[in-house]
Amino acid sequence: MSIIYLIRHGQASFGEENYDKLSDLGIRQSQIVAERLAEQGVRFDSIVTGTLQRQIHTAQALYDAYKAKGLELPQSRVMAEFNEYPSDAVLTGYLPGMQEKHPALAEHVTQIFNNKRSFQLVFEQAMQTWASGEDDIPGLPTWAEFSNTVNAGFDTIMQTHGSGANVAVFTSGGPISVALQRTLHLSSERTMEVSWQVMNASITRLKFSGNRVILYAFNQFGHLELTGDKTVMTYR
Repeated sequence: MSIIYLIRHGQASFGEENYDKLSDLGIRQSQIVAERLAEQGVRFDSIVTGTLQRQIHTAQALYDAYKAKGLELPQSRVMAEFNEYPSDAVLTGYLPGMQEKHPALAEHVTQIFNNKRSFQLVFEQAMQTWASGEDDIPGLPTWAEFSNTVNAGFDTIMQTHGSGANVAVFTSGGPISVALQRTLHLSSERTMEVSWQVMNASITRLKFSGNRVILYAFNQFGHLELTGDKTVMTYR
């Protein structure tokens, strides 16, 4: 069987004008996971990234770590199928009706830009509403469309690689959660909940043979724990 290593990008620059770039901590997280894989001497037959800057820069850390150890890697391939879901557009789209449909969140809606807890509560509700497919917004990609796109990316990888291949995919929490939905047959709402548990610079592994794919390991972050520094373990 072959293995897909789904590597979530390091921490992005939340709150800054360019969210898509890695934060200083995100750069360090990327180096930690890259150095761990290099130390283990994991051979990769293919490297894939989404088109997002934070995904590509996390992958670059792997090239730097392997080069430092004299190890070779194949040239990376960019696949937009592994980009993150449009969370900003989802929040913006569902926010206007949030207070009416969820009165308990009314106070939090007014504080989302100056209170982290309020933002998280409102964000989670917006994303759950989107994932449920009950109130789709015209012009906004649906969860079903997003997951179908990600799964098409997985299908391409599985059709391209034969037995015994290792493929690294530098991606985000959304596509990783789609992998779980596919392998564990989760509901869309439950899948969305799982997506928030995927740690920055963690590794999730899938085993595949032909068109059969199973979950091999989820959200591994022992390489981060081994640093002894809890600040490197983040979800956003």
